[in-house]
Amino acid sequence: MQEPYFSSGNDNRVVSWLARWGVWAAFAWGLAEATLFFIIPDVIVGAVSLFQPRRAAAAVGAAIGGAMVGGVVLVLVAQSLGPSLIEVIEDVPGIPREMVTAAQVDLDAHGGAALLLAPLSGTPYKIYAAEWGVRGWGLPALLAWTIPARALRLVPVAVLAAGVGLVLRRNLVRRPWLWLGLYGLIWTGVYVLYFRVNGF
Repeated sequence: MQEPYFSSGNDNRVVSWLARWGVWAAFAWGLAEATLFFIIPDVIVGAVSLFQPRRAAAAVGAAIGGAMVGGVVLVLVAQSLGPSLIEVIEDVPGIPREMVTAAQVDLDAHGGAALLLAPLSGTPYKIYAAEWGVRGWGLPALLAWTIPARALRLVPVAVLAAGVGLVLRRNLVRRPWLWLGLYGLIWTGVYVLYFRVNGF
């Protein structure tokens, strides 16, 4: 039976790199995006799942773990900066003041469950985590809500990408740079639309 994932031969640097470092990259990306980076970890999770379908679950778990560490970082920073942390978050590309206000209203109305609304509205996790820390809410509760909140978006991305990867596995191995370029174009389009909708 053929393995449902791609080998990492020396002639395929894309697959080789993702096989070796993809899960670690998902963790680092999840941590970075949960703090000050503005590109969502779905990008690397999808790439790992596309070229290494059997590592999809690990990539999702790593990205969620990174987000949890990022949430801890923001809560700890909030203890020193207080409300000034929100001003720092507002300086991150793609985060207008209106989005921060909407997240604050969601937290007032729904508490921790507001994090579950983030994937639906496209609101970055960092806004909720920073506001959580500013309010002095409990860290364990934030971490508990982080898992389903991140999974709601990352799991569908991983499942879709892994499914495509399994169907197109031969083409992906033969032309990895072509498919990686197409994959990059898709995410470029997503972010062009996102920045346009949010007035950037």
